[in-house]
Amino acid sequence: MLTRKELKDKIRNLDEKNFRQVLSQLYEKMEYIDVRITHGTQEFGKDLVFYEEDKFGEKIWFACVVKKGDANQSLYGDISRQVAECLVKPFDHHIYGKVKITRVFVVVSGSYKDNTKALITESIKNGENPIKYFEGSNIAELIEWKDLGYLFDEQENLSVANALHKEFVINNLINNTTLKFLEADFGILLDEMDDFSINVRAKSNLLFEERKNYVEEKEHKISFKILPEIAEIIISKKPYLLNGIATSGKTTILKKLGKDFLKLNPSGRLFFFELNKIAKDTSFDLQKTAEGFFLNLTGVDFDWLDNSKVLILLDGLDETSDDEIRSCIIVEILKLIKNPNCQIIITSRSIDFLTANNQIESNFERFELLPLNYNEMVQIGNKILSDPSQAKNFVHLVKNSELLNSFPKTPLTTILLAILLKEEKIDVKELPKNISELYSKFIDLFLNKWDKGKGISEQYKYAEKEYVIKSLAQELHKNNKISFSEEDILKFLNSLKKERPIDILSNPSEFLNNLCDRSSLLIRDSSDGTYKFFHLTLQEYLTAATLTNNDERLLTDNFLNDWWLNPNIFYAGKHPSDSNVLREISSLKTFPYEFDEKMKFIINTSKVLKAVHLWDHENRKRTLISMLKVFEGMISDVISAYIDSEILTLRNKSLLDVVLWSRSFFLEFLDSEQFTDTLKSIFEDMKVSPSSYNDIIRYCLSYSLSLKEGNSIYLEEFIESDELMNPRWFKIVFVDINVKKLNRSNNKLILKFKQKAFENKKYIQKQFQDRVKVHYTSITGLPPLRNNEIETPDASL
Repeated sequence: MLTRKELKDKIRNLDEKNFRQVLSQLYEKMEYIDVRITHGTQEFGKDLVFYEEDKFGEKIWFACVVKKGDANQSLYGDISRQVAECLVKPFDHHIYGKVKITRVFVVVSGSYKDNTKALITESIKNGENPIKYFEGSNIAELIEWKDLGYLFDEQENLSVANALHKEFVINNLINNTTLKFLEADFGILLDEMDDFSINVRAKSNLLFEERKNYVEEKEHKISFKILPEIAEIIISKKPYLLNGIATSGKTTILKKLGKDFLKLNPSGRLFFFELNKIAKDTSFDLQKTAEGFFLNLTGVDFDWLDNSKVLILLDGLDETSDDEIRSCIIVEILKLIKNPNCQIIITSRSIDFLTANNQIESNFERFELLPLNYNEMVQIGNKILSDPSQAKNFVHLVKNSELLNSFPKTPLTTILLAILLKEEKIDVKELPKNISELYSKFIDLFLNKWDKGKGISEQYKYAEKEYVIKSLAQELHKNNKISFSEEDILKFLNSLKKERPIDILSNPSEFLNNLCDRSSLLIRDSSDGTYKFFHLTLQEYLTAATLTNNDERLLTDNFLNDWWLNPNIFYAGKHPSDSNVLREISSLKTFPYEFDEKMKFIINTSKVLKAVHLWDHENRKRTLISMLKVFEGMISDVISAYIDSEILTLRNKSLLDVVLWSRSFFLEFLDSEQFTDTLKSIFEDMKVSPSSYNDIIRYCLSYSLSLKEGNSIYLEEFIESDELMNPRWFKIVFVDINVKKLNRSNNKLILKFKQKAFENKKYIQKQFQDRVKVHYTSITGLPPLRNNEIETPDASL
């Protein structure tokens, strides 16, 4: 235990940077709230900022002016200036906006000489005397009182380094560029970490619940899982995979997990990495990246063996440039999770390349961010719309069924819609028809607000601004990047200036500063000096806005590339009555061969087809038929994967599991209000020629249409269309009609289904429990497998 004199000597010898770190931990221990190190070029005298609440809950804001060594008359002027700036210049807090500092601590690691304190006090024209002075001996006494002497033991360098790293990480977690524009451009103050509750569920377990409707089993599992409480995740050693569509809130929930982890586990170590920034090529090494980051930030080597839990948050696997790099990242993750003290949570839009990896599937706990429901959308709208009449109109908007079917129901798209309503840029009667139109209106609003109301007389030319930002987006996207270095962006703007007569680029550096300072459309990352759009979907939309007919080959060639999916959707939304891209894709000139290619084909085609909402029925039908043909091949691939799997739980999958998985996939990507009329036409064709598709495809289609109509007629006609129908379908259809409470169009026929199912009860139950391998031929229509385990004959037929 260090004596007070030893503590005083240790404090005097600290440099200013480490002194600030010690003070931040001291003030936290003294129960001041939200202690933040704010030292920097824009600090306006404030080295630290924090607050406390009085008995009435009012916040009293403090700032610290911190100096190394003694304070004498030579420092008097500098300290006085900084104290004045603390009291005059409000602090720009990420939650509470601009707050007024009412108390200032002037802290020196040495002591005050001569009459320095009196001179500083006299220089401040404030009758309340808001300044309190501390010197090294006072701080030593407080550290002794709060039992913080461990900061100066043999591990003092490491302790301070850990504190420095923690401070940096917390500031990074707090800084959410996706929502920064709400305050910067629209004056909306939101705590992005706490004001958006996102339901995170695992869809995969839904099938366990559905299965028990058809076969009696002892095992019972819940239909979905809510993401565990933070404390449960901290205790857990298992890695987590969070996936969801663009704008669904993956980054926000990841940062919230990190922030709460540090609150509940102060000794824990946290790394937050955007994968597109750290994984540049296949030589990527995750462990060395974390170690290098810690060393560069603190000057101390990172120790993986000190028994502190390490949580690594990896954001945006889908935003890395190619599949080889992704595969390398997965290998690195699998290596690092072998460390018992290390846990990894990763986010990604698409996950097909992850779930195809048996090690990922068996090691990771997977959760999916589901779309927002009606109440969640209204909650977000109410936070943005203070005008009661506007809030009422927003409720009307989200109740509109056409709107809910046209937009991804995510936090960001809900925010954009609310902002457009707040700014009176849309009429309740004239809604954006698709996601492309929504983003178009929002970009238009952004450009018009660029200089408005900010005391700036000069107005940039709208067309020139639009052209430049679109060109920036295109340059990034076509090069598989999401950010520019300062050197690269200025180089690009200078080349654009030489190519075209763009007045606003007369001084590219000034233009860039104006763009970042006056709008949050483009964000400057102070940690590494890079520039990027505040959300990747902005870059994707602006890229699509630059594309013409001559670029359609690019979209076709990259149709299965996740990097080009959203530009494809946005481009389709620009021309909702026709699509050369889909016409080419649906020709199946290049049939997707691998399972993941087939899955991407169906998912991507579904999303692009929804954007082309005015396409004629003939073309729409041709596209959906192509999707069904690919889906049929995909079902065979799933069966083969189950049969060949080295994982026992997969190898034991049954025929019923295949049916339920296929139905779930169909409902997610082929079941849409926009497709209903066309699917009915395809169903009529199937009745005439039932052998054109396998039983599972025809069942999925009939199930989907019956749910849409609330009537059992399509399921009935599915059974009636084939005289040689396997008895299992009588059981499945009878259960569906009862579980979904469908109106019965023919009661006698339904009783016939029930009787047929009862007569073959043992045979059907055996099918539902046998390995899928046993019934390979009756599912796929393909020849039997050549091995010892042959298919059970359908004797009942």
